[in-house]
Amino acid sequence: MKNLPKVTFIIVARNEGKSLPRLLHDLLSQDYPVEKLELLFIDSKSTDQTKTLMTSFLEEHLECDGKIFDNDGVSLACGWNVALENATGDIIGRVDGHGSIPADFISNNVERILQGEKIVGGTTQYREPKSEWSEVLGIAERSAFGGSTASFRRKGELRYVDTLAYAFYSKDVFDEVGRYNECLGRTEDNEMHYRMRSAGYKFCFDPNITSTHECRSTLRHMIKQKIYNGLWVGLTLCVQPRCFSYRHFVPLLFVLAIIFCLFMLVVGAIWPIIILFTTYMSVSIYFTIASIVGSETKKTFKLFFIPLVFLLCHVAYGLGTLCGIMSIPFFMKRNMKKSKEQPN
Repeated sequence: MKNLPKVTFIIVARNEGKSLPRLLHDLLSQDYPVEKLELLFIDSKSTDQTKTLMTSFLEEHLECDGKIFDNDGVSLACGWNVALENATGDIIGRVDGHGSIPADFISNNVERILQGEKIVGGTTQYREPKSEWSEVLGIAERSAFGGSTASFRRKGELRYVDTLAYAFYSKDVFDEVGRYNECLGRTEDNEMHYRMRSAGYKFCFDPNITSTHECRSTLRHMIKQKIYNGLWVGLTLCVQPRCFSYRHFVPLLFVLAIIFCLFMLVVGAIWPIIILFTTYMSVSIYFTIASIVGSETKKTFKLFFIPLVFLLCHVAYGLGTLCGIMSIPFFMKRNMKKSKEQPN
């Protein structure tokens, strides 16, 4: 036990009062020695009971070495940087406030790092919230067609991947590559992981490491999430375009194809739009059936809405990316002004 490294476990949260108790309970269940853990809670100006829950947790569990810091910058990038400036552990780990982890989560990550890896993580699956349409939204998020084709969403053998969610890092990785870019929102991990890969670090995927996080509880919230995710992909192109893969731009190409087909329809050509939507709906229905068949999903009429959810999510993401690209001049101007206002 004396030879185990100290782990700084970070939770950056904003208005996670409903989800945070689950993660706090998971922390108490960890099989990693509590005396080797440093808990850093970063509150991003929450307007609910998030900070109160953090405070109560540390007051009730004095055996935990924990601190609470305010994130005045609100964004995840700013919160991460606050945590990194105050972290004293040999290993840095992080889970979002709406995440959930098994009892061996920290120990499995540490074990892999002790075997020589610098960055390690595992599969992160979506957890359905308790809502009337949660089953439909959950299927859409879990599907490679509607959610993500990122490799850490799929189980498999031990391997190296291009990125990870809820990863653990040897502290010297951040000492070399620096801090998060606070100009970015929602894409701060993409840009940071690109810098890490460029510095020669590999992302080790261990299938024995598992975690979950809650998907959006309503279609409106899911659409809003997709719009902002796409928006920041577009904006980040002026910061570091190489931090994305082709999959991030497929929805944009789909939206551009729709715009082109609508233009052709106006000038009297109907076939382009027929071909586009026939192809799209065929693929959408295929993935819908593939997601339902063989699963334990309750068969209800609501499942017929999954193709519509796919369509709305793809259009929302693509429109967000398009708006982000068009907003690049304003984004650059705003950040140039901000940098000039900051003291040297």
